[in-house]
Amino acid sequence: MKITYKDYGAYRLHFHNTNKFKTTIFKIELKEPIKKENITKRNLLFDILFAGSKKYDTERKINIELEELYDASIYQSSIREGNYITTIITLEVLDDKYTEENNFEKAIEFISEILLNPLVNNNAFDNKKVELYKNKYKEALQTIKENPNYYASIRSNETHSKNSVTSIRTIGYIEDIDLIDEYNLYEYYLKILKDNLIDFFVVGNIDYKKINEYIKKYFNDINIVKRLTSNYIITDNKKITKRNYIESLPNEQSILVMTYSYNKLTYIERYYTGVLLSLILGGSPSSKLFQEVREKESLCYYITSQYRILDGTIKIYSGIDKNNYKKTKNLIIKIINQLKKKSITEEDIKNAKTILLNDYETIDESPNSICNYMNKVNIIGSKEKEESIEIINNIKRKDLLKLIKSIKLDSTYLLAGDKNDWK
Repeated sequence: MKITYKDYGAYRLHFHNTNKFKTTIFKIELKEPIKKENITKRNLLFDILFAGSKKYDTERKINIELEELYDASIYQSSIREGNYITTIITLEVLDDKYTEENNFEKAIEFISEILLNPLVNNNAFDNKKVELYKNKYKEALQTIKENPNYYASIRSNETHSKNSVTSIRTIGYIEDIDLIDEYNLYEYYLKILKDNLIDFFVVGNIDYKKINEYIKKYFNDINIVKRLTSNYIITDNKKITKRNYIESLPNEQSILVMTYSYNKLTYIERYYTGVLLSLILGGSPSSKLFQEVREKESLCYYITSQYRILDGTIKIYSGIDKNNYKKTKNLIIKIINQLKKKSITEEDIKNAKTILLNDYETIDESPNSICNYMNKVNIIGSKEKEESIEIINNIKRKDLLKLIKSIKLDSTYLLAGDKNDWK
């Protein structure tokens, strides 16, 4: 799979040409070092931008224009990538051969209008619109406990590393909403255009020179050279003291989250061996945790592991009955300690490699998965697909044993499914 990449200083362009799909994906990623004081403002800002521009001053007009662009779709979201907060704006539009000539260029002009020509007067966003979306934002934040799995994920991040960027809620903070007004929101918008790193990702049946011409034409205000610092979060797990937190909510099911941290990973360990290890732990029905904790002992409704490459952690999530808290926690610890004592088998490794290699083989089956892979190459320096497959095939049992011996239990968080006291 050929990826064309070029750094133009003001922005970086990542491109893959293919006639395999009927649609073209155009993504804009804006990123900056994550700071707690900016998160809420950032989320509100992009809601406001997508609510209307000078040319399309209502959501209705935006939707009409999307229909005119042959039912194109546009959406945005923000995620944390290591030390950075990244806002992703995605445009999906039919290839011109299925529409009319220059439809794709019109779509690029449209997304530029939304991002670069907001509804602003006298250096401020519209007050009524800002207040409307502040209220909507408050309502959304007030409901996060209604999704126990999401809430447990947030709280486990906050409790296991209070002084790290991993503890910052990317969903934002309700107490910060009233600090925002139409003036400081516009000031922050200008700062984003000036300071944020900007990447464009394009997958579709279009010429590279043409797409770059469109970017220069419709995003000519983005002309400040920016440079990326490290995404990686460095953890010294030798200084970690185990922490246990328990919180109650009136739910029928309890959620246990255990966080293990790595220390001083090599490139291959961070990007490949760590993924395989997470799959062996809890990445499939054949994984150690699934077989032992769920199938054999029936201690949980589900159990899975999530490896966070940029954070250097493995998180183990399990849905349990409140009475099984200590037994489940102790069994997970026992299983990982057994793995450290060489209980990883060749069959475990074969199963994990099959899953991971299948993921690589199916990268080019959708425009979005190709975009996601290009982003992975961009932020973590991942190798090209074929080289990655070769590296995975060459990982040995001794490599996995060395890696698992380096992990250390950082914290345990329990979202208890009732209001009882826990000790």
